[in-house]
Amino acid sequence: MRDSCQASPSSGRPGSRADAVSPPAGLVSRILVLGCPGSGKTTLAKRLADETGLPLRSLDDEHWGPGWARPTQAQWEARQREIASLPRWVIDGNYLAGIPLRATRAELVVVLDPATLVCLRRVLLRAWRIRNGDRSELPASVRHGPAGQVRATADFLPLLIKVGLFRRRDLWPTILAAHTNPRARVIVAVGPPRQGARIARLLSRSASQGLATIFRPGTDLSQGPVLEALLGG
Repeated sequence: MRDSCQASPSSGRPGSRADAVSPPAGLVSRILVLGCPGSGKTTLAKRLADETGLPLRSLDDEHWGPGWARPTQAQWEARQREIASLPRWVIDGNYLAGIPLRATRAELVVVLDPATLVCLRRVLLRAWRIRNGDRSELPASVRHGPAGQVRATADFLPLLIKVGLFRRRDLWPTILAAHTNPRARVIVAVGPPRQGARIARLLSRSASQGLATIFRPGTDLSQGPVLEALLGG
């Protein structure tokens, strides 16, 4: 995490962040953690909440009801706006369509981009743990439901397909949505394979869109103060 690359937006381009001012680390009050299922969002969000003292809000806890019941679209959008309107938070969860509702209030957005196989392995291991009785990683309303065996997720096969396609289909829309607030600092932790080439492509794409995205090689944030590692660059 010592090295980083940043896209340099053209100052005259609409939406350019050339004049954006990112808040100092000690003044960050709202942090959004995004990424593919299995990318490590929950682990990172918990560490950020522990370090900063900011309240942690899990979107899976907010979204899913007992028995994996879904809210209506209107209910879900209203709930995200309500959470984002709070003065202080770390929000964990992608939910691509609703990112702008949350990112508009974020001061720091972290997008995790580990390898697809890493995410798939983590999703499968989590499902195995749940299948064997560990409910700790389930959404709150599902976790506290009736005793007995519970599904690992509402739709397991679509989840695996989503993970498999995330880098190709959803990563760039996620990065674009992360920039909804032009004054927020957006950091993408890029993992292998072909890490250097991936960063070069994403740097070029960000610069062409006038987005001052910060790209950091590697997604191992397990050592030392994580907020300092992200912002220290």
